[in-house]
Amino acid sequence: MSKVMAWGSGVLVLALVLAAVAFVRGWTPSWVGSDTARPPCESLPVRADVVAALEEHQDVTRRLAEVAPGTSVELQTPCEGAEAGRALLRVTVPSAGRAALEEWINTHDGYGVPLEIVTG
Repeated sequence: MSKVMAWGSGVLVLALVLAAVAFVRGWTPSWVGSDTARPPCESLPVRADVVAALEEHQDVTRRLAEVAPGTSVELQTPCEGAEAGRALLRVTVPSAGRAALEEWINTHDGYGVPLEIVTG
């Protein structure tokens, strides 16, 4: 085997290992098709804090529904294992209202906890 082929094989193996590590750690490139972004589990607040924020900011939930009719807000616990008690809010919005909803969220105070926006 020539040195060039050995070097090329080594680069390929390294690229595959890096891709596998990235996949296992939860990284996916934007072209894969996911339309949500979520902080890592260890940085999410505990479920009780998200419940309190949702109850305390019912006005935000009402306003989001006015800005984009058909929008719903629910508590999600997306993590497993040691981080299973962590949570965030999932805002599901019809595709026609997504731009208006995102503009409102970007220009107003929200819940004070992480949220993800999904089109549904």
